[in-house]
Amino acid sequence: MLWIKQFRNKKLQSVMIFFIIGLCTLLISGSLIILTSMKKPYEDLVKETKAAEVKIYPNVNPQFSGKDWVEVLENTKGVKKACELKVFSVDMLKLHGKKKDAFLDVSEYNKASYGNVRILEGELKNIQEGECGVPSAIANTLNLNIGDEIEFSMEGKKVSYKIVAIYADIYSISTAYTSDVIVYSLPSGLTLTESVYLTWLEQGYTDDDFITEYTDNNDGILDGYFRTASDSMLIGIILLSA
Repeated sequence: MLWIKQFRNKKLQSVMIFFIIGLCTLLISGSLIILTSMKKPYEDLVKETKAAEVKIYPNVNPQFSGKDWVEVLENTKGVKKACELKVFSVDMLKLHGKKKDAFLDVSEYNKASYGNVRILEGELKNIQEGECGVPSAIANTLNLNIGDEIEFSMEGKKVSYKIVAIYADIYSISTAYTSDVIVYSLPSGLTLTESVYLTWLEQGYTDDDFITEYTDNNDGILDGYFRTASDSMLIGIILLSA
């Protein structure tokens, strides 16, 4: 009768193995469904705002390097177009006289880059001098509202802006990374402004393809921080699931 007992044990083991495999498959399928559902809002945001696939922060200020980044980028395989943003970086702002820490680029309005952002409150398309648009992540974190006046220190100058719009785009969904405060124009006379470049790619050409192509054409050097829309989506998913 020993063989019957062994047969039963092997049968039970086989059933348990198939059960575990089935359970693992179910868990993996469920995880993929959840991941897809979490990713979709960000994919919709990218599509709605016609977001650039790559946002580039050069290691060296282009005005000192003499490199024409827009020309270089637009001559890179797979690139549809590129544009330059003039920004001034700050690490805090003042609201009602109180300092609040925030990693921000005060950026000049550019229709190519900001013309399609998702407007949650107010209006941005008719922005004037002394006005600004802030990303919703910053507005929520710092409790900023339409009509509030915020102040920055720029090379010793106090510059104030009235908030006229709260917006969302894929590169400003988290306070963990630098977000853009959009203004009509930066104050004149600043010497520490920087250039940031947005790059849109041809359909079917991925950000990995572009970074590889750029690096190969640049003697193997990636001379900047290349932030991608897909990375921003991943960060958003991680923050949602945390």
